[in-house]
Amino acid sequence: MTNCKDKLERIGLYGGTFSPPHKGHIYAVKTMLEHIALDRLLIMPAYIPPHKIKNSYDTPKQRYKMCQLAFGDIPKTLVSDYEISKGGISYSIETINYLKNEENIIYMLCGSDMFITLDKWYKADEIFQKAEIVCVPRFSDDMNKLEDKKKLYEKEYSAKIHLIGVNPLVISSTEIREKIINGENITPYLTEDVIKIIKEENLYSHIEK
Repeated sequence: MTNCKDKLERIGLYGGTFSPPHKGHIYAVKTMLEHIALDRLLIMPAYIPPHKIKNSYDTPKQRYKMCQLAFGDIPKTLVSDYEISKGGISYSIETINYLKNEENIIYMLCGSDMFITLDKWYKADEIFQKAEIVCVPRFSDDMNKLEDKKKLYEKEYSAKIHLIGVNPLVISSTEIREKIINGENITPYLTEDVIKIIKEENLYSHIEK
C-alpha cells in the first residue's frame, strides 16, 4: 500500500535576511536537498525579520536579486518574493500559513542559532504543528545542544524534527560585511555574481564600524 504521505507535495522553506546570501547559505540548502526528498525548495528573503532591525545598507530588492543569483542554479530551488511583496515584519508562521494546505508538507530549514531559539518565535506552537523542522548546524560543537533542543521540542510540542549531522560550513554575513568595510578579500565566501552586485551597487562599504 502506498503511504498517503508520499502523495503529498513536499515543500522546503528557507527564510532569512540573506544580507548578503553566502556560501554557507548555499551549503545549507544543498545539504537539505541531499537529506530530505523535496519537490521544491523556496528561498524566502524577509522584508523585515522579527529578530533584527531594518537595515539601511541594502534593500529588499537588492537582497532578492542577490538570492536569485546565489541560489538560481540549484535544482528544485526557487527564490520567492512573497515576504518582500507583503511588506512589514516577516513572521515565519504567516508564510507557513500562506503555503500550507491539505495536499502538502512544509519542511522549514534553519541554522542552529535559529533552531535553539525556535520556541521563542512568534506563534512557535503553530510553527511546530504546521511544519517539520530541518536543522543544519552552523558550528561543529553545536550537536549536543541541538540534540537537547530536539528532545525538548518533541516532548513539549510533539514536533517533527530532522537534525542533519554534517560538518558545517562556518560563514557569517556580519563578518562578510565587516570584510567589505575593511577592503578584505570576500571571494571565499560569496559567489562571483553576488560579489559583482555588491561592487556595482556599492553595498555594505558605507556601514559605520
